[in-house]
This record gives sequence, C-alpha cells and structure tokens, in this order.
Amino acid sequence: RAGHQTRQRELDLFDLLAFVWTQKHLAIVVALIAFFPLAFLVWTTLSPTYEAQSRLLVILDENDLAPGAAGSGGAFTLDQVMESEADILNADEVRRRAIESRRGFASSAQVRALRQGFSITRNPNASVLVAHYEDPNADIAANTLNAIIDAYLEYRVELLVGAPGEGVEERLDAAELEAARA
Repeated sequence: RAGHQTRQRELDLFDLLAFVWTQKHLAIVVALIAFFPLAFLVWTTLSPTYEAQSRLLVILDENDLAPGAAGSGGAFTLDQVMESEADILNADEVRRRAIESRRGFASSAQVRALRQGFSITRNPNASVLVAHYEDPNADIAANTLNAIIDAYLEYRVELLVGAPGEGVEERLDAAELEAARA
C-alpha cells in the first residue's frame, strides 16, 4: 500500500446534524440538566420590584428667607438649600411620622425597614428632588412614598417656620391664595 493515499474527509453541516441526531438522547439530557436549574434559579431570585417616584420642586423666594437663611444670618446657595431639603426628606423623623400616619405606632425596626427601599436623587444645579421608593407591591410603594412626602412637608414646615399655631396656617392660606391667582 505504498502508493495508496489516505485522504481525511472534512465534516460538513449534514455530518454534524447526523451526529447530533444519533446522540439526541444525550443532548436532551444535557440540555435539561443545564436549563432547568438555571431557569429555576432565575425564577426564584428575580422577583418584580415596583418603584414609585415623586418630584419635589424647591423654590427659593427672595421675600421669604426662612428656607434659605434659617439660622444662618444670610442666604444659602442653591446647592446648600437642596442638600438641606434632601437631608430633611431623608430624616428618620420623617419616616417615623410616615409610619405613624398609616399605622399609629412606629418601631425602630419599621423605620429601618422603610430606609431600605427609599432613596433621593437630584441632578446638579437643579432645584428638583426626586424621591424613590421600591417595594414588591406597586400599591404599597405608591402609598408609602405618598406618606413619606406628606410627613416631609409637615416636618419641613415645623423645622423652618415653626410649630403649628405660630402663623403657619396664615402663610399657607396666603400661599394657596397666591397659587389660585396664578
């Protein structure tokens, strides 16, 4: 056989399909072993999360220096005011009030739990705070964020203007009248 040349045959697509068809049971078992555990892992770890958002516009008023100059003797810059507003919105007192408005009593564990899903963002040089709250239930996310925003607005007025009964109602009525005129 000295003159006989052995030529190796190249595999083409038909040969590959024929090979897979002959090993179809092994291919199905391997696919099931790989697919089902991965699918189950993804299904159990990926639970839907709903995010509620609220945008709060903070306006600096030259005639009302309370938010911009509370206790400072002068006006703050926009960034300082926005940082202060974000700190007030992110305060545990606001969370406690939000929980109490919905349930009547707020434990420290509930306040910590509320802290987990809540965040605040702000674009640079913008006077808008964006509050976010995430929860697996869309209604709970929306209602909780609304309670936080309501508690923030009440707490903010107490901090910057004074306790209820110290002219707050008159200023609120004046602001509502001005808004109605606008």
